[in-house]
Amino acid sequence: MTEQDLLLNYVRRLNVGGFSCMLTGSMASNAWGIPRTTHDLDFVIQLPPSNVPSFMRAFSDADYFIDEASVRAAYMPPHQLRRWAAPLGVSAELEAALSGAFRPKST
Repeated sequence: MTEQDLLLNYVRRLNVGGFSCMLTGSMASNAWGIPRTTHDLDFVIQLPPSNVPSFMRAFSDADYFIDEASVRAAYMPPHQLRRWAAPLGVSAELEAALSGAFRPKST
C-alpha cells in the first residue's frame, strides 16, 4: 500500500461514515504541487461526541490503532488526536472541529 492508497483509504472510511473532514498539512500541500517531506496525514474532522462509536467502527480493523479515550480527549484543548497509527507506519492527526466551526457556507 502506498501513501496515496492509505490517504484514499482514510478518506473512503470517513466518507462512508458520513464524517465531514478536510485534509490539511503536508499531504494537502503535496496535492497542490508544493512538495513537503513529512509523511503524515492531518485531518480536521467534524465529529460530535455522539458519533464517536461510529468513528471507532470505521477504523476498527487490525491495521489501525485508535483508542476511544484518546478520541474523546480530542474535545479538550488542544483539540487533537495524535498517534492514530495506520499501515506503513504513517501516522495521522485529527483535529476536532468545534461546534459551528466547520459548516459549509450557504449559497
